[in-house]
Amino acid sequence: MDRRADAPSRSLKIRAVAPLVVMWAMGLIFALMPKQATFSEVENRTLTAWPTLTLAALKAGHYTQGVDQYVADHFPLREALVGFSFMIREAWGLKIDDTALYLMPDEGLEDFGAWIDLDGEGGEGGEGGALGGALGGALGGPIAQAPDGAGGAAPVDEDAPPQDARPGPKPGPKVKEEMRKGVLVYGDRAIQLFGAKLSLARAYAKVINGYREVIDPSVRVFSIMVPTAVSYYLPDGHKYKRHSEREYIAEVYKNHANGIISVNTYDEIAKHIDEFIYFRSDHHWTGRGAYYAYRAFCEAAQITPVELDDMERKEKKKYIGSLYRYTKASVIRDHPEFVEYFKPKVTHTARYFDWKDQNKSVKTSFIREKSSGYGVFLGADYPMLIAETSNKNGKTALFIKNSYGNPFAIYLLSHFSKVIVVDYRYTTKKMLDVMREHQVTDLIFLNVTLTGGSKFHRRKIEKIRGEGRYHPAE
Repeated sequence: MDRRADAPSRSLKIRAVAPLVVMWAMGLIFALMPKQATFSEVENRTLTAWPTLTLAALKAGHYTQGVDQYVADHFPLREALVGFSFMIREAWGLKIDDTALYLMPDEGLEDFGAWIDLDGEGGEGGEGGALGGALGGALGGPIAQAPDGAGGAAPVDEDAPPQDARPGPKPGPKVKEEMRKGVLVYGDRAIQLFGAKLSLARAYAKVINGYREVIDPSVRVFSIMVPTAVSYYLPDGHKYKRHSEREYIAEVYKNHANGIISVNTYDEIAKHIDEFIYFRSDHHWTGRGAYYAYRAFCEAAQITPVELDDMERKEKKKYIGSLYRYTKASVIRDHPEFVEYFKPKVTHTARYFDWKDQNKSVKTSFIREKSSGYGVFLGADYPMLIAETSNKNGKTALFIKNSYGNPFAIYLLSHFSKVIVVDYRYTTKKMLDVMREHQVTDLIFLNVTLTGGSKFHRRKIEKIRGEGRYHPAE
């Protein structure tokens, strides 16, 4: 008998059995491992907990999904393997001296759902898809967005001198690389680039105008458009000169209907660029950055802002945010920052409405001090929260936002008897119905340039408006 004839069959058997042996061994190791960690230091996030078994969760498939997520978060040697993948991912960045450029894909990153251009509209000539619209534009030349004090609708002076006094790393060399969307890592700061067309600013303004048209003139409607760190901290050698957030904001405000109060956040924030107003590792602003936008709101609303010194300041240490999770840049990981927050003296009671049952409320607080990182602001992106304050002025604010508005919402407590916070991405409520139920006196929209240009976000805001008109009760 020719044993060589049996060799292929033995090889096939080995190849068939080997994966099963490996899977069995991994399962045994998983079962015998000591108590699992609850937090990933490498990813800077809380790991999935073992799901609660209920009949409803089992029928809906939530329980089995939870088990899958738990296993994925707790398999043997996970931290070491994830750390290794981060090291490989970091090498993907296009490095120019001390700079790395990372393309931002349009899919597969749920954490960036609020910032990614989901329909390929974010840049001129964008094609959509995984990298559609990611290339184009230009980097190089001086920063041309120095504040001129002319208000939110001021035109951009492209010949203005650079802001040499701005904090952060020294200007780097000029580069010729082109990018439409993405993240630039410079020093220990990650900056999302901006590439929205002015036509998208006009489209966003039209959505807000739709609310003004069906709301009684006695109700004030505010539009707060917020710039990002790219306006103030992009190095001179990497000027994204074809796209100005200031010009984009001006276009939004210029196209608002009569009766919409535009809030000039850009110039107020620009006065404080030497302070901690944007995270280096996260796409959000800080509690202090939101405070200066709040001051701009107070000026537009003709109310007196609460001074920072009149609130209790607290902070959470060792924070590393979302832009690290995307870029995996070790220079960001190795320079953690902190989350600063301010507690108004006004007292309040609050409740949130959960995602699964948006008619059921749970007691909460607008400042969740037990939450980690950015979660201290409101606790999470709930569909809706309602706060009753110790103010007895009879005013009710409806604040419509995405996660950028979370720290801003806290400052509203000082000026209204009731503050209703709605995340337009998740709510199933209709805003005109909410306004009727709670007799809203002030409607406030806050958005950031990176989401104001997205059709996904515009449609969400428009969809939740509701039917009919709103007239406050006499």
